[in-house]
Amino acid sequence: MKSTTVTKVLRQSKSKSFKLMQGLIETFFLCYNHNMKEFAPEAYLALELLNSHNKQAYLVGGAVRDLLLKRPVSDYDITTNANPDEIRKIFKDHPHYDIGRKHGCVAVNINGIVIEITPFRKESDYLDHRHPNRIEFVDDLKEDLSRRDLTINALCLDKSSKIIDLFDGQKDLKNRILRAIGDPNERYKEDALRILRTIRFSVQLGFAIEEKTKDALFANKELLSYISMERKKEELFKILRYDNTYQTINEYLDVFHCFIPLLKPDEDIDNLQGPYEKLAYLLKDDKTSLVEYKFSKSEDLLVKTLKEAFSINVNDDYEFIRLLANDHYQKELLEVLNHYHNHNYAKRYHKLLPFMVTLKNLNISGDELMEYGYSGKDIRMVQDELLFLIHCQKLNNDHACIKMHLLKKCYTR
Repeated sequence: MKSTTVTKVLRQSKSKSFKLMQGLIETFFLCYNHNMKEFAPEAYLALELLNSHNKQAYLVGGAVRDLLLKRPVSDYDITTNANPDEIRKIFKDHPHYDIGRKHGCVAVNINGIVIEITPFRKESDYLDHRHPNRIEFVDDLKEDLSRRDLTINALCLDKSSKIIDLFDGQKDLKNRILRAIGDPNERYKEDALRILRTIRFSVQLGFAIEEKTKDALFANKELLSYISMERKKEELFKILRYDNTYQTINEYLDVFHCFIPLLKPDEDIDNLQGPYEKLAYLLKDDKTSLVEYKFSKSEDLLVKTLKEAFSINVNDDYEFIRLLANDHYQKELLEVLNHYHNHNYAKRYHKLLPFMVTLKNLNISGDELMEYGYSGKDIRMVQDELLFLIHCQKLNNDHACIKMHLLKKCYTR
């Protein structure tokens, strides 16, 4: 990486100053007097309608946390002592549909805003460390909030904008702390995905993880084996979208190694943008196919292609042409080259473009490849292989040469 030490120090100093100021601003807004009718009118209407039917109802979870921190709110969740049938009846004049009948959640559309309304419930018997085997609807708000993960996610607002805080969530918000509700070991044993969610909230909000919660997080990391790779990947990619990737991956490396064993953190990763760029850099020395980690073939190909951008000699026109000839990932490759090698390669790319062989000017069509028995994703793989051979000067981009090659060498079946 071409960045100087001075540049890094300035960038880190600027980042720390910004986060300190952001923290002070967010803490200030915790004291702000909210009026739900103004800042969340649709949620207010939903609470009002439930209250008018003598039902307890509260805005809960991430929406309350983000409202108190003056962060954008994307989802509104309401918890109530109304059962699912009662919720459907109360909102009969609004479009609504069930989201998982087992949990009793009903999504209600109010003026174009979808609000998820769920009965107070108690969960038990988490046999797979993810999903409760037993769910009971209850009439007690505290019992419902006790099953949640973190104190800052168990805050509630009623219709009058009064804060209901049963677990000192406001105190943790002010101190910028992530703390599990009750016994953190129990919370992570119930749902192991909470391990990655806690790390994600830490980097997303810039909060520290409380000591006992962090100890439990590491102690239960092996339970991530019960979580689908799709969900783990989703949380990992959310984490990689934020700043301070190196610090986060390095601090929780033992956790991430439970599902991607060969991640190798490096400070230079913080100069990259985008989850696939960062993942490629974390795995730049790993020859293992991502398919083995349950990634798709297309994701594996993207990461393999991006890895090349970290090691090529960018001053060699031949290597530059071979790398950028990839029709599918030119945008991502240019971004990696620009960020990693600290230079804008757009002009050079357009200058060398006439010399590149891409899928657009490869001298064999997809229809012709189908005649050789290839279909779907296999066609793409064959095309990429042909492009590689051409740029390695092992094959001419000549129709007859390519057909002969398909018949006599690599692709004879």
